[in-house]
Amino acid sequence: MKKIISIILTVCFLLSAFPLIASAAAAPAPPMLTNQVYFADYNQFKDAYLYGWDFCTNPPYEWPGIKMDVIETDENGNVMYSAVLPENTSSYIISNGNAMQTVEIAYKYRDLITLTGDRDDDYHYMVNQTPITDGSVPKLSGDEPQPSPTVEENLIVFDNTENGFDNNNLAICCRTGMNKYGEESTVRARMEPYDMNDFAEQMFRFSMPEGMTYYYLTDGKKRSQECVFNGSVHLYGSQDKDDDGNILLYDFAWCGGIDPVFTKGSSHTLFDRFCEDCVFPNDGSFDNSFTDVYQLYDEMSEHHDSKGKTDWVLIHAESFVQLTSLYRELIGNRVVTRPGVGGPFDSGYGIYDVKQDRFIPLNGITVEDYDGLKAAFDRLGEGKLMGDVDGDNTITVLDATVIQRCEATITDYPEEDELLAPIGSIRYYSDFNRDGKRNILDATTIQRYLIGI
Repeated sequence: MKKIISIILTVCFLLSAFPLIASAAAAPAPPMLTNQVYFADYNQFKDAYLYGWDFCTNPPYEWPGIKMDVIETDENGNVMYSAVLPENTSSYIISNGNAMQTVEIAYKYRDLITLTGDRDDDYHYMVNQTPITDGSVPKLSGDEPQPSPTVEENLIVFDNTENGFDNNNLAICCRTGMNKYGEESTVRARMEPYDMNDFAEQMFRFSMPEGMTYYYLTDGKKRSQECVFNGSVHLYGSQDKDDDGNILLYDFAWCGGIDPVFTKGSSHTLFDRFCEDCVFPNDGSFDNSFTDVYQLYDEMSEHHDSKGKTDWVLIHAESFVQLTSLYRELIGNRVVTRPGVGGPFDSGYGIYDVKQDRFIPLNGITVEDYDGLKAAFDRLGEGKLMGDVDGDNTITVLDATVIQRCEATITDYPEEDELLAPIGSIRYYSDFNRDGKRNILDATTIQRYLIGI
């Protein structure tokens, strides 16, 4: 009997163990953290901190935030970082703990962040943001992103000539000017070291925030004059001072009204080349007074080849003393008409060809030869558009409607529809099909153009 009871107890014990084993096998996986942030740094930041916040409470820690964990490193020094955001975080920034940081990022869901290679006006890194919804851990792949070949339109570049300012403490102070309420906004920021000039002097750069009008440079002990910001500019210091003892800054814009636009790697040297090639008096000697010949100089647009290198620059240069001859040209859909300027370019426009290392006047042949030139004139809004009958500097269905109404004698063509001087057989801006006439066919051509036919 005891033997039977023992067997029964043994069987019961074994049967009772099965649910325990099954229960252990079916144990749920640990919950996936949805507030995980991954940062793929392709050998740029070399360290990573995550700073997050929401709009209702202050951040739970001081800048630069929590240090991100390294979860992968490849043979090229690229690193994949990871960190968990505090709950209720709505936005965050990734930085290297110092000056390098991303733009503000709105939190989504298990984000993978990579840098695009571009930066915003505050010189913060732009990012690509990819939600990871499959529960995986991202791996390093691909190459470091490359910046887009863009030209900054709000850039201040400063050559610390003869190192007049302390390179380690150079800052820029900007302000907007008074509004109607007697208020103004101010910004003080460090100038970023940029490059060395030909005299081994430190160059600095700063992206002017939108809306700022006035600025001056300072190292805490001395300062420059206050300047008005009219667009990108390349400055250098001088030994001269104003009546208040502030250092005078010079650039081409303060010499007889010349207003060059700084384009990366070309502006001041290209202007020197322009003077050497195009600004000589009759006796052949170099003319140091630019205002005696051309009083306007502007590098209007820069084009890049497939490798991101500059291949041509659109130049506008002319004198205030204009000739009686009339220049006109059709560039794409734009008619450029202006009094002859008698300068190096009949139209006031020219191309600096980087490969040929020479300036070429703008004409019908070179317009076709330079990729992107027509688009540059469209972007800059130069001249008047063919087909733009209502004068809003765009071609829309309203222009076709105006032509239809004119042809139906409901209204008259505007006086400004007629070109000041014909270009071949073209006499009217409404002559969109270039047949020398303005009629209902031009309205039809505009409609077909707008739908891409």
